[in-house]
Amino acid sequence: MARVIFILLALTATAHAQAVVFTFDQWARLSPGLQEIYISGALDAVFTIAVPAQAGTAKFYNDCVVKKQIKAHDIVQEMQVIVRSRPELYPKPATAVLSQSLIKLCGTPNPE
Repeated sequence: MARVIFILLALTATAHAQAVVFTFDQWARLSPGLQEIYISGALDAVFTIAVPAQAGTAKFYNDCVVKKQIKAHDIVQEMQVIVRSRPELYPKPATAVLSQSLIKLCGTPNPE
């Protein structure tokens, strides 16, 4: 139980602008619930912490997730499918696979 609490605190801590970045391999070893929590946090970061140049892309993916009612569980499953077909992504950051999942689920934003 202490391990789970520690992991949750590590995933959600924002003190000193630190971020926990897992490779897909490390992320895949988390329990399904912690995988979803990590993905939810990563999505929050993408949707809310965008510089002006990224704001359009962030809005595009936020709107897509809301409109299609995509859940963290759906993204976790998609990430697992993507890595099975593209094993070169396994040592990459989990957020890189998250990006690939969003592209697959939502497409790419139209440049403005």
